[in-house]
Amino acid sequence: MLHYGSLLSQLDKGKVHQAYCFIGEEEYLKKQAVKRIAGAYLGKDSGTEPIRTIYASDVDGQGIVDQASNLGFFHQKQVLVVKEADALSTKSRKAVRSYLDRPSPDTCLVLSSFKLESKSPFVKDLEPAATVVMFGEPDEEELLKWLAALAKQRGLTIDDQAAESLIYLSGTSLGVLDQELDKAAAYLAGSQRTRIQESDVRALAGMSSLTTPAELVQAVARKDRKTAMSVLERLLNAGEDPVRLLSNIYYQMEPLWKVWLVANRRPGYVDNRTYWMSQKPELRDLAQKRKQGEYLSAMEIVFLAEHQMKTGSGEPRSVLQRVVHQLTS
Repeated sequence: MLHYGSLLSQLDKGKVHQAYCFIGEEEYLKKQAVKRIAGAYLGKDSGTEPIRTIYASDVDGQGIVDQASNLGFFHQKQVLVVKEADALSTKSRKAVRSYLDRPSPDTCLVLSSFKLESKSPFVKDLEPAATVVMFGEPDEEELLKWLAALAKQRGLTIDDQAAESLIYLSGTSLGVLDQELDKAAAYLAGSQRTRIQESDVRALAGMSSLTTPAELVQAVARKDRKTAMSVLERLLNAGEDPVRLLSNIYYQMEPLWKVWLVANRRPGYVDNRTYWMSQKPELRDLAQKRKQGEYLSAMEIVFLAEHQMKTGSGEPRSVLQRVVHQLTS
């Protein structure tokens, strides 16, 4: 099993594998890794769409094999990213595993999941044929090295005290920290200095305050558009997957609808989660923010958006922004 740094070292040496399995929570680094793999694997043969993304919750194993085995008309090579790989059924997992024994020489397949663990049977089964890469949350020492490397890419340096202050003020989200370095680079542009100091960090950092997907879900449930759009922007800039955020919204919307049904004495089966939520006054109040027709319309909006994201008929970030705007109207 590799970690992000080891993967980059391999790619820098020109070593690209035919298949990868990405596990762990750090979605921002997964995106960066896919870009690096694409650059190393495709070279000048990238065409107009060098990286294709599909979702295992939407395409079965045979569908993945078909897409990995067949290139688009204008492409000589492709990088095919399969997100939500944990959603594959046993039959689909076998189909993908069989494909990896004789993979297409023109496709680099990347299976990605934030749910799968290194000891899961599927990952263990993949290991002989696919390179498993763990994207865990970096510790402080790794973050300091990462910040130094990113500053160097921008023609800058950052001293340890400034880097520590940046982590303290902005948190450990790599996407947010990357943004902060962009701000520092813009701040120093045109000056004679190339070293980011602690005073620079304190003048600029903290504007990208930390937030969580749960905050987005709560703001959408309250129909608080200003907060929801602000939180959404920070989450997307921090590298959160739009499809994952959309799923979080749905998984909160459905139980709130059920709580609404219970509160309004509508007939229906009450599961344990609905019963627990209906006993919380704050959740009962939250459920009343919408009427039944509004809940049904909201879930229809979410289903349509998910279809657009997973079929490539809509850019995920833009689709999600539109959904949040609609659900908070």
